[in-house]
Amino acid sequence: NGEGFKPIGSLGSSARLNEGTFNGNGFIISNLYINSSTLNDGGLFNRVTSSILTNIHFKNANIVGYASIGCLVGFVTGPNTVISYCSVYDSYVESLNWTGGVVGDLNGNSTDKTDVYVHDCIVYDSVVKATAGTWQGAVAGNVNSSYIENFLGLRNESASALCYPDGNFTEVNCFYDSEFSFYSSPTVGTGLTNAEL
Repeated sequence: NGEGFKPIGSLGSSARLNEGTFNGNGFIISNLYINSSTLNDGGLFNRVTSSILTNIHFKNANIVGYASIGCLVGFVTGPNTVISYCSVYDSYVESLNWTGGVVGDLNGNSTDKTDVYVHDCIVYDSVVKATAGTWQGAVAGNVNSSYIENFLGLRNESASALCYPDGNFTEVNCFYDSEFSFYSSPTVGTGLTNAEL
């Protein structure tokens, strides 16, 4: 039908939260393609909770959906959800809103590491686009009640460098390239010059 890959855990229009552990073992997923104007919560996975997703890398992904779209997963909540050591390179992600390089909607229930914890990830040389607003960024389109640590966003075409903040969350050692001129919306993290990077 031309829509490409169907996110793991998808049940049509049904909302299902998937639980488990997925270790990509450092392999690169190249040319992941999704193009569905009706897809909510999409990426490699659709929706996860109480899960561990680690060592997963994307190159040249092309993912277009309706809302809550990211390369790795569309919607994430807790408790005890960890996303770590993931990367996105030279990729294109687009949806109406809540568009992220890694996660579309990062929506936990606490600001400590026991709920939703994202750490040691990088997104670079990618386009992350929310066509109806500014809820977009390298980490996630929306971040609420989560803990983000050791994240780097470089040369990404996105209105918000790392994420669009929605509510309380904790951010530690998150950086982006302040000399890249594309960013225009409120963002989190610390901007570094090219020399500092």
